[in-house]
Parts: sequence; structure tokens; C-alpha cells
Amino acid sequence: MGCLWGKFTSTFCSEIAPTYLWRGDDAIAGSPRPAKVPTMTSVDLDSQATSAPSAPWLGAVLVTAFGFLPLGIFAVLMCIRSDRARVAGELAAAASAAKSARRLVWITVVVAVIVDIAVIGVLLALGAFSSR
Repeated sequence: MGCLWGKFTSTFCSEIAPTYLWRGDDAIAGSPRPAKVPTMTSVDLDSQATSAPSAPWLGAVLVTAFGFLPLGIFAVLMCIRSDRARVAGELAAAASAAKSARRLVWITVVVAVIVDIAVIGVLLALGAFSSR
């Protein structure tokens, strides 16, 4: 295992890292100093936050855990799809997936309430709560 790790690190450090990690005008292949990395300013973060739709992660996770599991899983998957589209820069697809996720969260809440009421009704009909 040690030989494989040594071969990987030597290959990574000599071939892969200089081409992918140390880019820029002042980057030299063997230089220990990385090139300048562009940073985002607060203006960039504000414009990104206003242009990118947000997925309802908290609602999707809560309805999956405490609501109706099958629909909750689909809500989480739509949140994942929305985030992947947002990262890829496809804002229309991200907005559509976020809207679908929100819709699935609310549908899951309604279905969970209906299922809970039905289960309690069946248990009442069977006499599960009787004191005899």
C-alpha cells in the first residue's frame, strides 16, 4: 500500500497539481507558491444570492423524517437537482427544480396529515384506545 501511495503522491505533485492547482501568469511548474486565486466580493455574493433560487432543504428533510417518506425523498432529490443546476449556472432549471421541491414539500405535508388521520381513525375503529 505504501508503494501505491508514494506513486500517487509523486504523480500528483509532479504532473497533476502544477497544471490544475497553480494556474496564472506568475505560476511556475515547480513553484511552491500558488498563483493568485480570484475571490468573491460581497457584491458578487449579493448578486449570486438574488439571482439563484434557494431550495427548501429544511422542509424537505423534515417532511422526509417526520412526514410521508416516499414523497419526502422526491422532495430531497428535487433540492439536490436544484442545487446542481444552480452551481452549473442553469438558473432557469434551478428555479424550476426549487419550485417543484417546494410543491412536493407541501403535498407531502398534506398527505402525511391525511395518512395520520386515517391511521388514528382505523385504530379508533379497532378499539385500540379503549379502556376496557
